[in-house]
Amino acid sequence: MYDADDIIDECRIEGWKVQSSKQLQPLKLNTPARCHSFLFPCFSRVAFHHEIGKKIKDLNIKLEDISKERQELQLVSITGEQRNSQMAHRICRETSSEYLESDIVGIDEEASNLVQLLMDRNRGRNLVYAIVGMGGIGKTTLAQKIFSTEQIRAHFDIKICVCPCVSQDFVGINLLKQIIRCAGGDFGDAKTKAELGPLVRKALGQKRFFLVLDDIWSERVWEDFLRGPLLSGAADSRTLVTTQNEAIAKQMGAVYCHSMKQLSVEHGWLMLCRRVFSDSEVEDIKELKDVGMKIVRKCNGIPLAIETISGVLKTKERNNREWEKVLLSQTWTFNELPHGIMPVLYLGYEDLPSHLKQCFIYCSLFPENYEYSRMQLTQMWIAEGFVQAKEQVVEEDLADNYYSEVVTRSLLQITGKGFREMDCKMHDLLQSLALFVAQHEYFSGDPQHLETTLVKPCHLSL
Repeated sequence: MYDADDIIDECRIEGWKVQSSKQLQPLKLNTPARCHSFLFPCFSRVAFHHEIGKKIKDLNIKLEDISKERQELQLVSITGEQRNSQMAHRICRETSSEYLESDIVGIDEEASNLVQLLMDRNRGRNLVYAIVGMGGIGKTTLAQKIFSTEQIRAHFDIKICVCPCVSQDFVGINLLKQIIRCAGGDFGDAKTKAELGPLVRKALGQKRFFLVLDDIWSERVWEDFLRGPLLSGAADSRTLVTTQNEAIAKQMGAVYCHSMKQLSVEHGWLMLCRRVFSDSEVEDIKELKDVGMKIVRKCNGIPLAIETISGVLKTKERNNREWEKVLLSQTWTFNELPHGIMPVLYLGYEDLPSHLKQCFIYCSLFPENYEYSRMQLTQMWIAEGFVQAKEQVVEEDLADNYYSEVVTRSLLQITGKGFREMDCKMHDLLQSLALFVAQHEYFSGDPQHLETTLVKPCHLSL
C-alpha cells in the first residue's frame, strides 16, 4: 500500500510547512485573521486539500475493485497469525545441521573423487581444476564440500575460498585483497594491482595453497589479476573454479573439468524426502510417493529446484489433495521470467504469505552473494514495517519466526554455524528472481542504470 503511505507522507509534509510558517510569523494581538497576497496562500491550501481528496478517492476506487475481484474469484483471506499457526506443526526439522548439510544425493562420491585428483602430486605443477554446470545444479555445494574435507585441510598449507562469487561485477582489486587477507597477510593501504600483486606473492611465499573461485563469468579476472601472483605458490598448489561455461574454464588452463549431472528421478525423490519428511513419517512417504515423483520430474533433476519445491511442500498437509494442487499449479508453465530463472523458483515465491513476500523481495537490495547476519536482516525488516507484532508478541521474536520460515523454505541459504546467530545469503538465481519481482519498486546498483520506466522506486540501494 505504497499509495496510502505516499498520501500520509504528503499530509505530514504539508502539516510541517503550515506549522513552520506559523512559528516564523510574528504574533499580532487584536488583528483579525485574513488572507494576504491576493488570497494565493489560502487558495494554495484549498488546492492541496482538493488534490489529496482526489488521491484518496482514486485509492478507494482501486480498493473497491480489488474487493470485487476477490469476491468474484472466491478468494479466502488467511491472516498472518492463522498462517503461522498452520506452519508451526508442519516444519519440524528446524535445526542448524539441516541447513549446513547438503541433501544432494551422490555428492559425497563426487567430492571424494575430486579430492583424490586435487591431491595427486604426480602432476606437480600449479594447476587449475573446474566444476562446470548450469545454474542451481550444485557446483558451489560440491566445491564447499571439497574445501571442508579433512584431506584438503591436512594436505594444503593455505586454504582460501573466495565468497562472494567472482562474477561480472566483481572487482579484481577486491579479489586480490581477499586472497591476501585469507592467506594471513595484510594489504594495508595498497589499492592498485601493482601494489597488491607483490603482497599476494609474499603471503603465499612458496606455500602449497588451495584456492576456490566460485561462479566465474569471465577469464579476464584470471588473466589480468591472478595468474602471475599465484605462480609464487608451491608447485603442488591447486585452484578450483566453478563456472557455467566450460570454455571459460579451458581458457583459464583447467587440466580437468568435472561436469555436474542432473539428478535422476529416484535420487531427486530421495533428496526431497530428506528435506520434507522426518524419519518417523514412513507411511506418509509411501502414500505420497506417486505424486511426489511427478513433482520431482518437473524439477528436471536440478537440486535448487528440488530444494525450493521441498520448501513449498513442507508447508502443506501430508495428503494427496494438497500435493496435487502443487503439481497442477499453473506457475510451472509461467513463461515471462528472465532467462535462467526456473518457474519452480517463482512457485516458491508465489506460495509465500504476503508478509514474507515483502521480506524476500527486500533482499534484492543487497549485492549478489552478500552475507548478512540474522540480526541485521530481521532488524531491517522491522524498520521497514514488514513485521506487525500483535499483543504479547515482541517484534524481534516475530521477525525471527519470519527469518526461520524463509530459511526453511530454502529461499535463504545458511552459511554460518549456530542457529541463533547464523549468517545467510541468497542463491544468485533467487536473487535474480527477487530483482525481477521487485523491478517496479526496488532498485539496486549503479544509479546511472536507474531506469526511468520504474513505476514507483520506493527502495534504492546504490
